[in-house]
Amino acid sequence: MTSDEAEKPRDGGKTVLPDWMAGGPHGVGDPNDRRLRNVERNVLIPKIVRERAQKEKCNDLFMNFLECSKRTGFLVIFKCRKERDIMNECLGKWFHDEDFKNECKEQYLAERKVYRETGIPKAQRTKDRVV
Repeated sequence: MTSDEAEKPRDGGKTVLPDWMAGGPHGVGDPNDRRLRNVERNVLIPKIVRERAQKEKCNDLFMNFLECSKRTGFLVIFKCRKERDIMNECLGKWFHDEDFKNECKEQYLAERKVYRETGIPKAQRTKDRVV
């Protein structure tokens, strides 16, 4: 078996996925396609919005809530309501900000494009950069 034969799928390259999802240089999708699947639109991008809002926009409020919860332990539900409400208000503000959501969407699309061009997942790229 030659190396070319080893790289080709045994079924002749056929897949149940549409070309825009299975095409591209590494078979993981067209790098220039900007269409979003439902899971990307409803799960992955909101996850980025939440994480960025928590780390970049509301970090001081999140740390206040975290400190309160460490001090109070199981009573966090009763003793840290004020901190929780302030933190959630900040997170909600950013979660519903259309400009911020579009910024996160563009970040996701850029990361997905790099993955589709290289075939290397983000976690592996960042791990290789650290080592």
